[in-house]
Amino acid sequence: MDNGVVIVYGSMYGNTQKMAEIIARRIAEQGIRNIRVYDSSKTHVSYIINDIFKYKGFIIGSCAYNNGLFPNVEKLLSAIEHTGIKDHYLGIFGNYSWNGGGVNNLMAFAEKVKWNLVYNPVEGKGSVKAETSDELMRLADAMVQKLKT
Repeated sequence: MDNGVVIVYGSMYGNTQKMAEIIARRIAEQGIRNIRVYDSSKTHVSYIINDIFKYKGFIIGSCAYNNGLFPNVEKLLSAIEHTGIKDHYLGIFGNYSWNGGGVNNLMAFAEKVKWNLVYNPVEGKGSVKAETSDELMRLADAMVQKLKT
């Protein structure tokens, strides 16, 4: 497996996408060159899975959708579970407007796959605030630290 990170997000209003972009930019600033960022609504699961097999880091983000995960993110996580991918570094982030649910369900996924969680999940509400942005950068830093050791 190569040192690199796959970042996947599901976003309805663009806030979760902005979170993914903050993480990706921070990782790039620290010298990691293999970074793949995917909008789960625009890229077929098979392409994303291929890169997850290739790279050691995986960061997943979802908006809350009816107290659950964004449907395309849920589909991807199900595919990951069924392919039995092992031994990855995992980062989790999410966003909600009314009720949560995205991050809680991502944590349930983390427990199933038993990958190494690099940092506490980062959850924002609505537009990305300064404190959420800082936490996203700490998540990115933690991923880079794992990849470089």
